[in-house]
Amino acid sequence: MGLACILETPGWDQRASSSRKITLKHFIQKLEGAQKSEAEDLFKEVTLLPSYSELWHARDNIIFHSGRETLMGYSELAPEEAFPNLTLDELAKLLQRVHEIARVALVPQMDFSIPGFEGVDELFRVLRRALDE
Repeated sequence: MGLACILETPGWDQRASSSRKITLKHFIQKLEGAQKSEAEDLFKEVTLLPSYSELWHARDNIIFHSGRETLMGYSELAPEEAFPNLTLDELAKLLQRVHEIARVALVPQMDFSIPGFEGVDELFRVLRRALDE
């Protein structure tokens, strides 16, 4: 779920109209010039991965909006038939690509504040430290 959330489209959170979603695209939009182009290109590459579309399909149809009929349809399929590209190896590749985007998009001089969120600066300091290791 966390991986799907960080890849979401930025915008107003549907549940709390006074806050913003924290997504990679939110920070990519704040970049300029070559850095922004590089981050956008990396993000486009991620969206072309088969695991990306399957992650969204699983998120939307099973995790967030599952109904009995939908789940019954999936229960008849083996996992490798329902989501052949959501293996641990493929998710690891997807996560690696997200790290590549973060290395470009999350820069120390950027303002990470988002109105309505407390503790966001600390969250991204932790993420930056993890990326530097």
